[in-house]
Amino acid sequence: MHYLTLLKRALPIAAFVGAGIMAGCKPEPDEKAAPIDPVKVLKFGNNMGIDSISYDNVMKYANAPRITKIIYFNDSTNGNNNYDGYSADGISKLRGILQERLDYTPKATGAGTLIFADYALMAQDSLWFVANGWKIRTWQR
Repeated sequence: MHYLTLLKRALPIAAFVGAGIMAGCKPEPDEKAAPIDPVKVLKFGNNMGIDSISYDNVMKYANAPRITKIIYFNDSTNGNNNYDGYSADGISKLRGILQERLDYTPKATGAGTLIFADYALMAQDSLWFVANGWKIRTWQR
């Protein structure tokens, strides 16, 4: 009978110790989460439209604490996104749209190259684009 009493006392203790050991075991995750790049590049272009940098999209990244920089990127040098058909008024409107996007968050900046017809590009627009990170190229008709 003495062994039975010892067993009755030892069994709860063993169960308690075993539960503590099992609680410390964590299963290995199957996949690691993809790392988040702190720089988000949002491409836009004449053919893609300004919707690629829509307010909702921009605010999603502007409010993400792990995103430290948002770049509005355009590369007109590929021939598909030239703004050579824009008038001076059209260029100023594009500038206004991009200014709104830059004003959404201090994380935002511009990058890439914009190509305009030289006769349509006003000096103040050209200076604004360059001051905000874009390069400007012009061509003559």
